[in-house]
Amino acid sequence: MFRQLKWAWVILACFIPVANANFSLKSPGLQPAKITQTGETFATALNNSDVQLLKTVVDADHLAVSVFDAVFGKKDAKSRGEFVKGFRETIYTRSFASWFTLLDRTGGLAQYKSTIEVDGRKRALIRLDLKDEGLNFLELILDPRTGKIIDFFSYTTGQNASDSMSSLVALAVPNGSGLLERIFGTRKLDKETAKAFRQIGDNNRQGKYAESYQIVKNLPKEYQGHRIIASLRVSFSGYVSEALYFEELENLAREFGEEPELALMLFDYYFLKEQFDKAMEAIELVESRVGEDSLLTSFKATVQMSDNRQELALTHINRAIELEESQQDFYWIKAEIFHRSKQFADMTALFDWMAKKFDLAFMPEFYESEPGYEDFVKSDAFAKWRQQYSQ
Repeated sequence: MFRQLKWAWVILACFIPVANANFSLKSPGLQPAKITQTGETFATALNNSDVQLLKTVVDADHLAVSVFDAVFGKKDAKSRGEFVKGFRETIYTRSFASWFTLLDRTGGLAQYKSTIEVDGRKRALIRLDLKDEGLNFLELILDPRTGKIIDFFSYTTGQNASDSMSSLVALAVPNGSGLLERIFGTRKLDKETAKAFRQIGDNNRQGKYAESYQIVKNLPKEYQGHRIIASLRVSFSGYVSEALYFEELENLAREFGEEPELALMLFDYYFLKEQFDKAMEAIELVESRVGEDSLLTSFKATVQMSDNRQELALTHINRAIELEESQQDFYWIKAEIFHRSKQFADMTALFDWMAKKFDLAFMPEFYESEPGYEDFVKSDAFAKWRQQYSQ
């Protein structure tokens, strides 16, 4: 079994850990301050690519045992120990390393947002603001006795890791359990497929997501109809081309669009298809779980603006600014709402305020050559604004 477990570790390296809350620890629960402290430490560790700090709050052994028992049962203590050791090394050097790479490349930021309650248990909510590449929320599920993180839930995959990670282990050891057959409808896995998953893990750690897409796309046919693979194809396709990303989103919506866990991932699809009501429903579904959030509120503003509901859009973006006034992107959205509403005096006044607030240097001539701004350039507000820059 040890040879099989080596394949399991490299396959798990392809994925960020997200996990189920199926544990039965009897405890009065953690104090709110402890949950906050764990969430803040986790976010700090991600932002600083600090593996040692991460190890102080993550119980990788607990997660490893959960995955092992789900696939193999509790019979083989020796093999379980071997699996836990390999898992412990892999989760930090490959899985979390992929998170570090993603945050560094996008200039993203991990933030502890709040404590939420799911299924009667408190979880630390983390927001990953990946700037132009999107948004994700993570729920950290804590051991109520130690306060350490034993499970994760990721909103962009909508997947529980006790399901997703166990599925991946089953790929590597199909003879050890009937799990693979139940999930993928197959028991076959050749060495080339196992190596492909290892390469995906290596690519992700190096930020080579476009190459990972080609590997996932070429996996055997029996894996292609599963949600895990469909979600991966969406995630990686955006690094190939926008057209391909839309194509994969369309496939995900067609095959799994009724699953509420995919609401955040499918938001882009509904928005690009101009299905604005569904896009709003997707945001509100996430919001019903995480609570009010400035970025989600700004998404509402963007949807309403695109649907030509500028008054509602302005209400939402003003609320987003109230919630997080330091987010510069919110003011650009507000400026575009003013532009589409032809409130040009408000638009130039906002530009002047932004120049002072964020130390920006505006160039009015940019708008003179920019398609779509013809009415703005012809307005009295623009003429006055341009004049102050020529003095």
